[in-house]
Amino acid sequence: MVETTLREKTQTRTLPRDLTLASVFGALYAVLVVVFAGNSFLPVQLRVADVLMPLAILFGWPVALGLGIGALVGNFVGETLLGYQFSSIAVDMTFGAATNVLAGIVAWKIGRKGWRMLGRNRAWFLATVSETVIISLIVGSYLYIILGIPADITINGFTFSGLLASITGIAAGSIVAINILGYALLLGIARPQTIRALKAKGLRVQTEENDLGS
Repeated sequence: MVETTLREKTQTRTLPRDLTLASVFGALYAVLVVVFAGNSFLPVQLRVADVLMPLAILFGWPVALGLGIGALVGNFVGETLLGYQFSSIAVDMTFGAATNVLAGIVAWKIGRKGWRMLGRNRAWFLATVSETVIISLIVGSYLYIILGIPADITINGFTFSGLLASITGIAAGSIVAINILGYALLLGIARPQTIRALKAKGLRVQTEENDLGS
């Protein structure tokens, strides 16, 4: 009973911080999408904002939620400024936001559960790979539809699946943004002195397998 009460009080104190963290990451992601809009909506894209995706591994669901909100807002503003049709914008807003939340949550879970088996860095890198796979499959598939990419693409006599080409195009940019730049950012922030500073401000960060709970 006492343990339950203490847990509820802790959750009450941390929830405002979690929501604030979600808001901050949502704003950062949206701004980066809009500022780099020219690279964020192409069939082969390097979405600079996706460098933030691996940070869900360190901070958990608040960042995953924030990245989803950021995609929702950023996709709407960026694609509106570029003159996309509303039907395409609505699809990208909805599925882009849901994909970011899903990828962030899955990466967070893999980063936590794989810690003991693989060690921190390997588990975290595997988690970033899961983000790239999820984003490439989902975003590449719906962009194939809304952009009207041909079913078959022929280059220099070789024929490729349009769907596979779309997924590959998203994967190429995601590997750079998430698995290289984002992973480097994650490791940089996860340095002991930075972790101590973040914890001193009351933020929950994953420094052990069970740090963030279930």
